[in-house]
Order: sequence, then structure tokens, then C-alpha cells
Amino acid sequence: MLAVVFLPDNWRIKQYFALMGVSGAVFALGYPVFDPYDFLPHITSFSFLIAHYALLGNSLVYLMNSYDKKALKKYQILFYTFALDLFLVGVNHLTGGNYGLMTHPPFIKGENILFNYLVVSTILSVTLILLDEIFKRRWKKKSKIISN
Repeated sequence: MLAVVFLPDNWRIKQYFALMGVSGAVFALGYPVFDPYDFLPHITSFSFLIAHYALLGNSLVYLMNSYDKKALKKYQILFYTFALDLFLVGVNHLTGGNYGLMTHPPFIKGENILFNYLVVSTILSVTLILLDEIFKRRWKKKSKIISN
């Protein structure tokens, strides 16, 4: 994710990952999944919290300063999200992991990976589109203030 910081500000993929950073950090902090260590609090728990707070803060700073309402269309957000989540399903399958909570989502019982993929990707896509709309409205207000 650090590499995304070094992309030019006008790239739509950077704006997409900033939206993803806000939603992912909120989801991660709202439903934290800590590493299962016997000794708590473990350093990985602190790292998890600090990293997600930093992700949330940096994503919000980028979106508040560099948001471009024309950069992303709804279909692009859908495509990027479903493609990235499909990649995560493949990585999770190869490694036995649960990155992005794609293999074992917290509120879905069962092992149907296709169903999990569709539900998680849909929820994430809707969240990203809603965040994009919030920033589009904020951008309009900001441009009205600047033009007056």
C-alpha cells in the first residue's frame, strides 16, 4: 500500500485506493480481527490499530486535498473492487489466508467461497460508491465557496 502514496495525485487508481483506505480502516477498526496470541495485549494488536488509524488519516487527508469528482465512475469502482477481491480470493486460496475477510467473513456462515466473494464485494462496492458520493457533494460545496 505504501507504493500507492508515490503515485501522481491525478491518477484515478490512487483516488480509488484512498476511498478503499477509508472504508477498509473503518471496517477494520469497527470489527478488529487480532492475531491469536496467548499473551494479550500483543505487539501485533498495537500495530494493527496504529496502522489502520494511520491509513484512515492519510486517506482522508488525500481525499480532502486532492479529490477529483470526475476521476472515478461508478462502473470503475465496481470493476476495480470485484477484480481486486477476486485476486484476494486467489491469494487466500493459495496461502490458506483470510485477507480482506474473503474466506471467512464475520457475519456469513458457510464455506461457499463464491457466495462470500459476491457478498463481500457487493458490500464493499456499495460502501465505496457511497463514500465517493459524499466526497462529490463535499467537492461541490468546496468549489462554490472558492468561486464566491
